[in-house]
Amino acid sequence: MKVRFTGTNSHSKEITQGASSLTHGKEYSVLEIYAQADGQNYVRIESIPQELPGLFDTRLFEVSQAQLPPTWTTSIDSHGGFSIGPEPWLAPGFWESLMEREEWAVNCYEHEKSKIGFH
Repeated sequence: MKVRFTGTNSHSKEITQGASSLTHGKEYSVLEIYAQADGQNYVRIESIPQELPGLFDTRLFEVSQAQLPPTWTTSIDSHGGFSIGPEPWLAPGFWESLMEREEWAVNCYEHEKSKIGFH
């Protein structure tokens, strides 16, 4: 799945948080889709090469390629949030381990990212 950043115009600060790392009109590969139980929806995108991916509000994008990778699955977390992405990434604690640069998480991240066809 790919999305195109449409910009921050007319959006509140809460919606545009972190968007300064995105380029207007650029297409990004989606690494995960996350919907919070309270209704906010996000896409996980690697906006800065070689940096950890961030969660960005879906209202900042338009879908440019709708097909989901065949390796993706779904999960509901303990807070009622709904995720769609690579199964190993949906395990509790994965993203925290990646942020701490634990070797197993970094290897898993790179392996699953290559299956998505990320470039």
